[in-house]
Amino acid sequence: MSRAAQVVLDAVRGRGSLSVVQARVLLGADPQGALSELCAALLVVHDQGGGPERGRRAGLFRAAPCGRVPQPEDLARARQVLGGQVWTLGTAARVLGWEVADTLEAVRALISAGEAIGSVVGATVVVRVLGWG
Repeated sequence: MSRAAQVVLDAVRGRGSLSVVQARVLLGADPQGALSELCAALLVVHDQGGGPERGRRAGLFRAAPCGRVPQPEDLARARQVLGGQVWTLGTAARVLGWEVADTLEAVRALISAGEAIGSVVGATVVVRVLGWG
C-alpha cells in the first residue's frame, strides 16, 4: 500500500469518514490515487450522498468493516454458495448467514487467491466468486 493510501486509511478509520477535500488537505496533494487504491482493496467505500453535516452535497469515504479471519471451511462454503454469480456484499452475507464484515473478509481472501473479483460501486461492494457452486 502506498504511503498516501495508508495516511488516508488511518484518517478514515480514526474519524469515521473523510471527504475528498479533507483528504486533499491531509495529503497536501490530489488524493484520488490514494482513494482509488483503497477502494480497489475494498478497504473504504464511497458514500456519494455525503453526510448531513454537508447537506448531502459531497461524498464521504468510510472505512469498510473488518471481520474475523476466514477459516478454510468458511472459504469453501463461500465458493460453494456464491460461485458463478455476482453478488452485492449485503446479499452475499444474508445468503451465507454471516455478518457483513465476516463476508467481506472472506471475499478479500478469495480475491487474494485469484478466486473472486470485487469492486466498490459507490457505497456498495460487488463481488463475483469465480467457478460454480
